[in-house]
Amino acid sequence: STPPQNPWHVRFSERFLLETPEDPRSRRVTRGDYAVAGKLFDAGIPYFLESETLSPKVLAGFRIMKECSGTYYTALGLRRLSPLTGPVNRALYRLIESGLIRHWSDDVIMRRGSKAALGLIEEKDTWQDSKDPEKLTLGHLEGSFLLLSIGLVVSALAFVFEACKRCCHLLSSRSI
Repeated sequence: STPPQNPWHVRFSERFLLETPEDPRSRRVTRGDYAVAGKLFDAGIPYFLESETLSPKVLAGFRIMKECSGTYYTALGLRRLSPLTGPVNRALYRLIESGLIRHWSDDVIMRRGSKAALGLIEEKDTWQDSKDPEKLTLGHLEGSFLLLSIGLVVSALAFVFEACKRCCHLLSSRSI
């Protein structure tokens, strides 16, 4: 038995048409019968690969789906006790550890999207998450130190202001 499918996903896939370059994308988007694939960052900020070709006015009219429509994982199926399991696992680990998987995903973003957004998108693989926690460095604490510095400067200025005000008040009370 197949799992129940989301009726909106089924409807979307039935209405899907491959776009042609003759019909401008911005016109299709403003008509409202067009969807754009994007990514939602951890902070809740949406990013669309097509952002270079669409105006900010058009992008402002987008609605974000509450659920992910696809994660695009690749699956390899092997028979149980297959002699290929070990070599395939080793090859996959080499691809992941060498950074080729990351390079290929970055390459897609660089070709289809903004190069500036490449630094914003950082996905953690499950095999990396299972390792030791990431060590805390000074780079992680930059914001805290900046906030501390701003607080110290503001408090020092407030102290100097209060001291000057008190001196002026004492001088004016003595002269009277």
